[in-house]
Amino acid sequence: MTPVLAAFAGPNLTPFQPPGWSDKIVVTRTNGGIIDSPNLLSTDTLWADWGIINSGNANASIPFVVAFYIDGVSNQSTSIGFLNQNSYYYVTGIYLGSLSPGSHAISVTADATHVETGDNESDNTYTKTILVSAVVLPAPTPATPASGATAQPVVPAFSWSAISNAAAYRILIATNAADLPTSTTASNGGSSVVINAVTPTNSFSPTLQLNPSVTYYWEVHAIEQNDEDGTWSSARSFTTAPIPTGLTIIPTFDSTITGDPKAATIEATINAAISVYRESFSDPITVTITFTEMSDGLGLNSTY
Repeated sequence: MTPVLAAFAGPNLTPFQPPGWSDKIVVTRTNGGIIDSPNLLSTDTLWADWGIINSGNANASIPFVVAFYIDGVSNQSTSIGFLNQNSYYYVTGIYLGSLSPGSHAISVTADATHVETGDNESDNTYTKTILVSAVVLPAPTPATPASGATAQPVVPAFSWSAISNAAAYRILIATNAADLPTSTTASNGGSSVVINAVTPTNSFSPTLQLNPSVTYYWEVHAIEQNDEDGTWSSARSFTTAPIPTGLTIIPTFDSTITGDPKAATIEATINAAISVYRESFSDPITVTITFTEMSDGLGLNSTY
């Protein structure tokens, strides 16, 4: 004879979608919102809501705990004294903050400590997966050297527009425009790339000389918290000056200058002064000068 199973007679604490909500767990950009926000970004401040119900055939009269988790790690626990049959309970405005790019598992478990006598434990947990996308920063606008500029120094001063939320910038300089990438996640280019550098500000001066009488192509993109996710600028070109017949001064800029918010102005001023000296002397001499900022005074040289 086949036994007849009695209907489940105890309480049944289980996740629940309250009326008007978009899910049993809601993740939103708005504190207390009850509809899931679309297109979540890693720069968003996020909040969550959850609901549960006693769908069983008896009241839940023993105080129990509802636990909320992000990627398996407890984020919040809520103690509930009782929940009558067919009654539901919800919490809104759980602070999640900003989540890293990628998929995240968000879970709620009713009667997490299993204290409610007779509760059906098989459906206590509900998990939803959300996708958080990285922010693709916009493209900087190259400033110097001007596109198509000629007779540029072999150690040019590069600058471009600043981008909000940029932690740094990557600049690529190549002798072939086709070797400069377009993918927002690219961190290098083709074989003709001669400089691949990261700088904390929207200006850059190479630590090595470029070749004279050569046309170079360059582009730059912003980096957000070490994620190569910025849109590359348009490629710009410039041509270095031919080998001078007279005095050659090669400037090297110390990090105290390259890290200065006014680095582009400082370097341009120094390069302008160098040009005056180059035009004033015909001696076929090449010198390398390292420039650094001083805490006070008008300036001095450490060797002569």
